[in-house]
Amino acid sequence: MLNFGTQLKSMRKDNSFTLQDLADRSKVSKSMISKVERGEVQPTIEVAARLAKGLSVSLSSMLTFDYLPRVEQLEPKDRVTDIDPQTKALSEMISGGDEHEELSWIKKVYPPQTTGVAWPAAEGGEKYFYVLEGEIDVIVAGERYELHTGDALFFDMTCGYQCENKTQKSAEFYVVTKHLREWKEDTE
Repeated sequence: MLNFGTQLKSMRKDNSFTLQDLADRSKVSKSMISKVERGEVQPTIEVAARLAKGLSVSLSSMLTFDYLPRVEQLEPKDRVTDIDPQTKALSEMISGGDEHEELSWIKKVYPPQTTGVAWPAAEGGEKYFYVLEGEIDVIVAGERYELHTGDALFFDMTCGYQCENKTQKSAEFYVVTKHLREWKEDTE
């Protein structure tokens, strides 16, 4: 069941507004918006009206809780793909790829004998790997983790990491990144 905070956050994200964007538009503090979205407080009718105005919707539409969340279907032809010119490694963006998204979901295909490196994320976050087929090694903070078909791995993005396919077969895996940019804004 939706509550006001859940509905507020959904509407804010559908407009691609950061907490600061909505704070500027509604003249409600970022910390108050964050508390409302997390369900820690219920806004006064005055604050709720200012939030609705900031989202360019009626207050009654925010109180009916029949707002439909954003749903996005991406067919393969609509997905962003990239092939590394040196390694021929394929990256296919499964999620929408909007810069305001909390999660990004990428399908990777590493040809045999391929290595990829990623640097620490300044904003923090979490990485999740799931191997669909083949084998990859993921090196995090100097520690090597050997992943086989069906294996998963999770780690904080506070340090860089490296992926290697040392085998003679391609490796296919998902990488999901949970960005903490929004979380940091929510806790200010």
